[in-house]
Amino acid sequence: MKKNYYRVHVSACLVLLFSLFFATALTAKTDFLNCFTGEIMLWPGRKIPTGWRVCRGQERNIHKHKELFKLIGKNFGGDGHSTFLLPNLRKKVHHKHLRYIICEKGRSFSSYPSMGGYHTLSGGSIGRTMGAILLTAGAFFSDQFKNCSSRSYYGGLLSINQNAALYSLLGTKFGGDGHVTVGLPNLEKETPKNCSYSICTTGTYPSRSDGFSDRGIGRMLLFTGWGGFYPDNYWTPCDGQKLLVKDYPELYKTIGTRFGGDGKTTFQIPDMGKHTPKDMCYYIRLK
Repeated sequence: MKKNYYRVHVSACLVLLFSLFFATALTAKTDFLNCFTGEIMLWPGRKIPTGWRVCRGQERNIHKHKELFKLIGKNFGGDGHSTFLLPNLRKKVHHKHLRYIICEKGRSFSSYPSMGGYHTLSGGSIGRTMGAILLTAGAFFSDQFKNCSSRSYYGGLLSINQNAALYSLLGTKFGGDGHVTVGLPNLEKETPKNCSYSICTTGTYPSRSDGFSDRGIGRMLLFTGWGGFYPDNYWTPCDGQKLLVKDYPELYKTIGTRFGGDGKTTFQIPDMGKHTPKDMCYYIRLK
Protein backbone atom coordinates (compact mmCIF):
# COMPACT_ATOMS: atom_id res chain seq x y z
CA MET A 1 0.00 0.00 0.00
CA LYS A 2 2.82 2.38 0.94
CA LYS A 3 4.71 1.52 -2.25
CA ASN A 4 1.69 2.44 -4.37
CA TYR A 5 1.30 5.67 -2.42
CA TYR A 6 4.91 6.62 -3.00
CA ARG A 7 4.67 5.73 -6.68
CA VAL A 8 1.60 7.91 -7.12
CA HIS A 9 3.24 10.71 -5.14
CA VAL A 10 6.45 10.57 -7.17
CA SER A 11 4.52 10.42 -10.43
CA ALA A 12 2.47 13.47 -9.44
CA CYS A 13 5.64 15.39 -8.58
CA LEU A 14 7.23 14.49 -11.92
CA VAL A 15 4.11 15.62 -13.80
CA LEU A 16 4.10 18.91 -11.87
CA LEU A 17 7.80 19.53 -12.55
CA PHE A 18 7.36 18.73 -16.23
CA SER A 19 4.39 21.08 -16.44
CA LEU A 20 6.33 23.89 -14.79
CA PHE A 21 9.31 23.31 -17.09
CA PHE A 22 7.08 23.26 -20.16
CA ALA A 23 5.25 26.40 -19.11
CA THR A 24 8.54 28.20 -18.45
CA ALA A 25 9.97 27.15 -21.82
CA LEU A 26 6.82 28.26 -23.61
CA THR A 27 6.82 31.61 -21.88
CA ALA A 28 10.45 32.22 -22.75
CA LYS A 29 9.63 31.97 -26.45
CA THR A 30 6.86 34.56 -26.23
CA ASP A 31 8.27 36.83 -23.55
CA PHE A 32 6.20 40.01 -23.97
CA LEU A 33 5.91 40.86 -20.28
CA ASN A 34 6.01 44.62 -20.84
CA CYS A 35 3.10 44.69 -23.27
CA PHE A 36 -0.31 45.96 -22.32
CA THR A 37 -3.85 45.79 -23.62
CA GLY A 38 -4.29 47.83 -26.81
CA GLU A 39 -0.60 47.86 -27.80
CA ILE A 40 0.14 47.22 -31.48
CA MET A 41 3.40 45.92 -32.92
CA LEU A 42 4.80 44.77 -36.25
CA TRP A 43 5.38 41.03 -36.12
CA PRO A 44 7.53 38.94 -38.52
CA GLY A 45 6.83 35.46 -37.12
CA ARG A 46 4.61 32.64 -38.34
CA LYS A 47 2.80 32.05 -35.05
CA ILE A 48 1.12 34.87 -33.15
CA PRO A 49 2.21 35.27 -29.49
CA THR A 50 -0.27 34.29 -26.80
CA GLY A 51 -2.76 37.05 -26.01
CA TRP A 52 -2.32 38.82 -29.38
CA ARG A 53 -4.39 38.96 -32.59
CA VAL A 54 -3.66 40.05 -36.16
CA CYS A 55 -5.08 43.51 -36.93
CA ARG A 56 -7.40 42.68 -39.81
CA GLY A 57 -10.67 44.23 -38.63
CA GLN A 58 -12.17 41.10 -37.11
CA GLU A 59 -15.17 41.21 -34.79
CA ARG A 60 -14.69 40.68 -31.05
CA ASN A 61 -17.16 40.03 -28.27
CA ILE A 62 -17.34 42.90 -25.76
CA HIS A 63 -18.10 40.64 -22.81
CA LYS A 64 -14.97 38.54 -23.49
CA HIS A 65 -12.71 41.56 -24.14
CA LYS A 66 -13.98 44.20 -21.73
CA GLU A 67 -10.67 45.96 -21.13
CA LEU A 68 -9.79 46.23 -24.81
CA PHE A 69 -13.27 47.58 -25.57
CA LYS A 70 -12.87 50.20 -22.84
CA LEU A 71 -9.74 51.39 -24.63
CA ILE A 72 -10.91 51.54 -28.24
CA GLY A 73 -14.72 51.45 -28.09
CA LYS A 74 -16.25 51.18 -31.54
CA ASN A 75 -13.65 53.42 -33.19
CA PHE A 76 -12.97 50.65 -35.70
CA GLY A 77 -16.55 49.35 -36.03
CA GLY A 78 -19.06 47.07 -34.33
CA ASP A 79 -22.42 47.82 -32.75
CA GLY A 80 -20.93 48.97 -29.42
CA HIS A 81 -23.39 46.82 -27.48
CA SER A 82 -22.24 43.26 -27.94
CA THR A 83 -19.47 43.58 -30.54
CA PHE A 84 -16.57 45.79 -31.62
CA LEU A 85 -13.90 45.49 -34.32
CA LEU A 86 -10.12 45.41 -34.13
CA PRO A 87 -8.12 47.81 -36.33
CA ASN A 88 -7.64 46.73 -39.93
CA LEU A 89 -4.00 47.48 -40.72
CA ARG A 90 -3.40 45.02 -43.57
CA LYS A 91 -2.86 47.82 -46.11
CA LYS A 92 -0.25 49.43 -43.85
CA VAL A 93 2.16 46.50 -44.21
CA HIS A 94 4.63 46.48 -47.12
CA HIS A 95 5.68 42.82 -46.91
CA LYS A 96 3.37 39.79 -47.11
CA HIS A 97 5.11 38.13 -44.15
CA LEU A 98 4.86 41.13 -41.82
CA ARG A 99 1.68 41.68 -39.82
CA TYR A 100 0.44 44.22 -37.32
CA ILE A 101 -0.80 42.46 -34.20
CA ILE A 102 -2.64 43.88 -31.18
CA CYS A 103 -2.41 42.81 -27.56
CA GLU A 104 -5.87 41.72 -26.44
CA LYS A 105 -4.91 40.59 -22.96
CA GLY A 106 -1.91 42.36 -21.47
CA ARG A 107 -1.13 44.70 -18.62
CA SER A 108 -4.04 46.88 -17.55
CA PHE A 109 -4.27 50.64 -17.30
CA SER A 110 -5.13 52.36 -14.02
CA SER A 111 -8.01 54.37 -15.46
CA TYR A 112 -10.28 54.74 -18.47
CA PRO A 113 -11.31 58.42 -18.72
CA SER A 114 -13.66 57.83 -21.68
CA MET A 115 -14.75 54.81 -23.67
CA GLY A 116 -12.92 54.68 -26.98
CA GLY A 117 -11.10 57.90 -26.11
CA TYR A 118 -7.91 58.70 -24.24
CA HIS A 119 -6.55 56.00 -21.95
CA THR A 120 -3.99 56.73 -19.30
CA LEU A 121 -1.42 54.90 -17.25
CA SER A 122 -0.47 57.20 -14.40
CA GLY A 123 2.23 57.17 -11.77
CA GLY A 124 5.08 54.91 -12.68
CA SER A 125 6.99 53.17 -15.41
CA ILE A 126 5.95 50.17 -17.49
CA GLY A 127 9.56 49.24 -18.11
CA ARG A 128 10.33 50.68 -21.52
CA THR A 129 13.50 52.03 -23.09
CA MET A 130 13.91 55.78 -23.53
CA GLY A 131 13.47 56.73 -27.18
CA ALA A 132 11.35 53.67 -28.04
CA ILE A 133 8.24 54.40 -30.13
CA LEU A 134 4.94 52.81 -29.13
CA LEU A 135 1.87 52.25 -31.34
CA THR A 136 -1.51 51.81 -29.65
CA ALA A 137 -5.15 51.52 -30.66
CA GLY A 138 -6.69 54.81 -29.53
CA ALA A 139 -4.85 57.76 -28.00
CA PHE A 140 -2.42 56.97 -25.19
CA PHE A 141 -0.89 59.18 -22.49
CA SER A 142 1.19 58.44 -19.42
CA ASP A 143 3.88 59.98 -17.24
CA GLN A 144 6.43 57.98 -19.22
CA PHE A 145 5.24 58.66 -22.79
CA LYS A 146 4.50 61.69 -24.99
CA ASN A 147 2.26 61.60 -28.04
CA CYS A 148 3.92 61.77 -31.48
CA SER A 149 0.70 61.74 -33.52
CA SER A 150 -0.81 65.01 -32.35
CA ARG A 151 1.14 68.11 -31.35
CA SER A 152 -1.79 70.29 -30.38
CA TYR A 153 -1.29 70.06 -26.63
CA TYR A 154 2.48 70.57 -26.30
CA GLY A 155 3.71 71.61 -29.76
CA GLY A 156 6.16 68.75 -30.01
CA LEU A 157 8.73 70.49 -27.77
CA LEU A 158 9.92 69.63 -24.26
CA SER A 159 12.17 71.44 -21.82
CA ILE A 160 15.81 70.34 -21.97
CA ASN A 161 16.19 71.24 -18.32
CA GLN A 162 13.52 68.68 -17.39
CA ASN A 163 14.54 66.14 -20.04
CA ALA A 164 18.34 66.23 -20.09
CA ALA A 165 18.77 62.48 -20.70
CA LEU A 166 16.28 62.52 -23.56
CA TYR A 167 18.04 65.50 -25.13
CA SER A 168 21.40 63.70 -24.95
CA LEU A 169 19.76 60.88 -26.89
CA LEU A 170 17.82 62.88 -29.51
CA GLY A 171 19.72 66.14 -29.85
CA THR A 172 17.88 68.48 -32.24
CA LYS A 173 17.26 66.06 -35.12
CA PHE A 174 13.50 66.25 -34.46
CA GLY A 175 13.45 69.99 -33.68
CA GLY A 176 14.03 72.30 -30.74
CA ASP A 177 16.63 75.02 -30.34
CA GLY A 178 19.14 72.85 -28.47
CA HIS A 179 19.40 75.40 -25.66
CA VAL A 180 15.99 75.46 -24.01
CA THR A 181 13.90 72.94 -25.95
CA VAL A 182 14.20 69.46 -27.46
CA GLY A 183 11.88 68.36 -30.27
CA LEU A 184 10.02 65.05 -30.46
CA PRO A 185 9.28 63.05 -33.62
CA ASN A 186 6.21 64.01 -35.66
CA LEU A 187 4.50 60.84 -36.89
CA GLU A 188 1.11 62.32 -37.80
CA LYS A 189 1.37 61.19 -41.44
CA GLU A 190 2.46 57.67 -40.51
CA THR A 191 -0.23 57.11 -37.85
CA PRO A 192 -3.10 54.76 -38.79
CA LYS A 193 -6.59 56.21 -38.25
CA ASN A 194 -7.80 56.05 -34.64
CA CYS A 195 -4.37 54.89 -33.48
CA SER A 196 -1.55 56.73 -31.76
CA TYR A 197 2.26 56.80 -31.74
CA SER A 198 4.00 57.75 -28.49
CA ILE A 199 7.65 58.05 -27.48
CA CYS A 200 9.10 56.86 -24.19
CA THR A 201 10.70 59.93 -22.54
CA THR A 202 11.61 58.70 -19.05
CA GLY A 203 12.41 55.01 -19.43
CA THR A 204 15.69 53.11 -19.18
CA TYR A 205 18.51 54.92 -20.97
CA PRO A 206 19.82 52.64 -23.77
CA SER A 207 23.41 51.48 -23.55
CA ARG A 208 25.71 48.93 -25.13
CA SER A 209 25.85 46.92 -21.94
CA ASP A 210 22.16 46.86 -21.03
CA GLY A 211 20.49 47.05 -24.42
CA PHE A 212 16.74 47.56 -24.69
CA SER A 213 14.47 46.52 -21.84
CA ASP A 214 11.66 45.39 -24.17
CA ARG A 215 11.80 41.61 -24.52
CA GLY A 216 10.46 38.88 -26.80
CA ILE A 217 12.31 37.01 -29.55
CA GLY A 218 11.28 38.39 -32.95
CA ARG A 219 9.81 41.58 -31.51
CA MET A 220 10.32 44.58 -33.77
CA LEU A 221 10.92 47.92 -32.08
CA LEU A 222 10.82 51.35 -33.70
CA PHE A 223 13.51 53.51 -32.15
CA THR A 224 14.50 57.15 -32.62
CA GLY A 225 17.60 56.62 -34.73
CA TRP A 226 20.99 55.42 -33.59
CA GLY A 227 21.39 58.00 -30.82
CA GLY A 228 25.18 57.62 -30.76
CA PHE A 229 25.10 54.00 -29.58
CA TYR A 230 24.71 50.53 -30.98
CA PRO A 231 22.46 48.05 -29.14
CA ASP A 232 23.82 44.88 -27.56
CA ASN A 233 23.83 41.45 -29.19
CA TYR A 234 20.18 40.91 -28.27
CA TRP A 235 19.04 43.39 -30.93
CA THR A 236 20.04 44.29 -34.47
CA PRO A 237 18.73 46.76 -37.10
CA CYS A 238 16.11 45.44 -39.53
CA ASP A 239 18.31 45.84 -42.61
CA GLY A 240 17.69 42.52 -44.34
CA GLN A 241 20.99 41.00 -43.25
CA LYS A 242 21.62 37.26 -43.31
CA LEU A 243 22.16 35.44 -40.01
CA LEU A 244 23.42 31.96 -39.22
CA VAL A 245 20.76 29.49 -38.10
CA LYS A 246 23.15 27.93 -35.58
CA ASP A 247 23.72 31.32 -33.90
CA TYR A 248 20.04 32.25 -33.54
CA PRO A 249 18.00 29.01 -33.50
CA GLU A 250 15.00 30.49 -31.62
CA LEU A 251 14.66 33.47 -33.97
CA TYR A 252 14.93 31.09 -36.92
CA LYS A 253 12.09 29.01 -35.47
CA THR A 254 10.05 32.22 -35.24
CA ILE A 255 10.55 33.65 -38.75
CA GLY A 256 12.12 30.84 -40.78
CA THR A 257 13.01 31.84 -44.35
CA ARG A 258 10.05 34.21 -44.77
CA PHE A 259 12.48 37.04 -45.55
CA GLY A 260 15.20 35.01 -47.29
CA GLY A 261 18.08 32.63 -46.64
CA ASP A 262 18.59 28.99 -47.61
CA GLY A 263 16.98 27.59 -44.44
CA LYS A 264 19.91 25.25 -43.87
CA THR A 265 22.68 27.49 -42.67
CA THR A 266 21.26 31.01 -43.14
CA PHE A 267 18.09 33.05 -42.83
CA GLN A 268 17.31 36.76 -43.23
CA ILE A 269 15.60 39.37 -41.09
CA PRO A 270 13.15 41.97 -42.49
CA ASP A 271 14.50 44.97 -44.39
CA MET A 272 12.66 48.07 -43.13
CA GLY A 273 15.00 50.66 -44.65
CA LYS A 274 12.52 52.21 -47.10
CA HIS A 275 9.61 51.95 -44.70
CA THR A 276 11.04 53.64 -41.63
CA PRO A 277 10.36 57.30 -40.67
CA LYS A 278 13.31 59.66 -41.08
CA ASP A 279 15.98 59.54 -38.35
CA MET A 280 14.48 56.36 -36.89
CA CYS A 281 15.37 52.69 -37.07
CA TYR A 282 13.56 49.37 -36.66
CA TYR A 283 15.34 46.80 -34.49
CA ILE A 284 14.51 43.12 -34.09
CA ARG A 285 15.04 41.05 -30.96
CA LEU A 286 17.51 38.26 -31.73
CA LYS A 287 17.46 36.16 -28.56
